[in-house]
Amino acid sequence: MCGVYFANKYPTAQIYSVEPEHYNFKLLMFNTAFYDHIHPLKSALWDKETFIRINEQKEFNPLGFMTFETTADDPDAFKTTTVGKLLSDSGFDERLHETRLLT
Repeated sequence: MCGVYFANKYPTAQIYSVEPEHYNFKLLMFNTAFYDHIHPLKSALWDKETFIRINEQKEFNPLGFMTFETTADDPDAFKTTTVGKLLSDSGFDERLHETRLLT
């Protein structure tokens, strides 16, 4: 849990933890519930805003999964985000010398 590590190391930082996989996201929510400055996001960092889906790879690794770009009408699709969009949506202003961490 790098988000919790950073929350304790940098207690004034706003931390954005991005997790696309459903069960990992549930664990992220559970593990960060008592940290007001950790912001869990069920998404994936991508080079552009688009839609992806998760494809489990049970035949290769029972714990593994891969992501694939898809369309918005795919029932398993969810929207990706970019580092720039996360910073913009968070209200980041580099002139204020704020600390924002993406985990």
